[in-house]
Amino acid sequence: MRSNFNYWRDKLCSDFARRKLAQLKYGELTVKWPDGREEVFGKCGIGEKADLKVIKERLFYRLVKDGGIGFGEAYVDGDFESSDLTALLRLLLNNFNELDESKLNILKPFRWLNYLRHTLRSNNLKGSRKNIQAHYDLSNEMFALFLDDTMTYSSGIYRKPEDSLKQAQLNKLDAIIEKAQIKASDHVLEIGSGWGSFAIRAAMQTGCRVTSITLSQEQLKLARKRAFELGLSERVKFELIDYRKVQGSFDKVVSIEMLEAVGKEFLPDYFGAIERLLKPDGIAVVQVITMPDSCYDDYLTRSDWIQEYIFPGSHLPSIGALQEAISGSSKLVIENMENICLHYARTLREWRENFVGQKDKLEELGYDQRFQRTWAFYLCCCEAEFATRWLGDFQIVLTRANNNSFRAKSELAALKELPAGKRHEVAALKVA
Repeated sequence: MRSNFNYWRDKLCSDFARRKLAQLKYGELTVKWPDGREEVFGKCGIGEKADLKVIKERLFYRLVKDGGIGFGEAYVDGDFESSDLTALLRLLLNNFNELDESKLNILKPFRWLNYLRHTLRSNNLKGSRKNIQAHYDLSNEMFALFLDDTMTYSSGIYRKPEDSLKQAQLNKLDAIIEKAQIKASDHVLEIGSGWGSFAIRAAMQTGCRVTSITLSQEQLKLARKRAFELGLSERVKFELIDYRKVQGSFDKVVSIEMLEAVGKEFLPDYFGAIERLLKPDGIAVVQVITMPDSCYDDYLTRSDWIQEYIFPGSHLPSIGALQEAISGSSKLVIENMENICLHYARTLREWRENFVGQKDKLEELGYDQRFQRTWAFYLCCCEAEFATRWLGDFQIVLTRANNNSFRAKSELAALKELPAGKRHEVAALKVA
């Protein structure tokens, strides 16, 4: 009786999915059914081609019931395959208006249950450490299998087509050092250490001092070890502390893709902390993944697959939400912003290729097939979202009004063309 019920349930949901797929306006999707049949949807000649091989028709029940969360769970459980999962996800994202799960009334009870579970993972002082450690304390060895030698877990910047992943990460670190206008006399606060790549790079390139904070025990141990091995322990300090508890005064504040772990309700606390810790003529640079303003309100009323299985407690702010939090909690002003989302798509592609190529070593570390499929889906999903500009990745430069020590990008470029002695004279005139 139960199997008969499941058969009709899955059939009704697959018929519903067919009707939705018939509305595709971008790309061409070939669906291969368990009985060997093939159907092609979206024969409009616009966009890329993708394929979906249905292993179990319960895929569509899970999709109708739980939307994107159900789709990700179905992949992890082996309910479907694709020869190019990223291409499939790009196609689905490009047809979002036709496939939007939020328009299905049947989903609302399940969406609210998922959202309630997400809200219980608050980023208060206790919850923040728990949420961070759930992801970043998996093991340093696992992350080292797919990151580059710098152990940088954020978007790189590819200046040239031939740039390696490592070069792209160094480009990104140097871009932030330049945007923050860090110099040897500065004391820099980094909110979110990662494995220490920025703090180490900034100290080596400029001679500055860096205090870098984290909530991850695993990251802390490796970051301290790396700084010690490079003879930087006196200039680079790593501390296990929440940003809300930091005391002191800093010339510069840098935070690279840590803001996603703050949570909407704590955005004012975050920018209030930067306001409190930054010297009057200081500069802050924040790199943050963003959600489009156009769908932010809907995003706030639900949970998604990545929040459920990869980053518990995470929240992607919109640019509007960031501006509101900045103006409401500080005297900081946005000097400029740069979106590097397409660089992130390539970064994620290289991470994914590295990750899937390390199957045997992952198994040796105790990460089974289910874990590997979970992370493969995560990396493909993020790559597709950045490639379609569904998500942004902004480097935001913050300072205060009347900061006479701040130099605009055009001024910095002009200074580079001057002889070293002339640069000093111009700098003196600026301060005067």
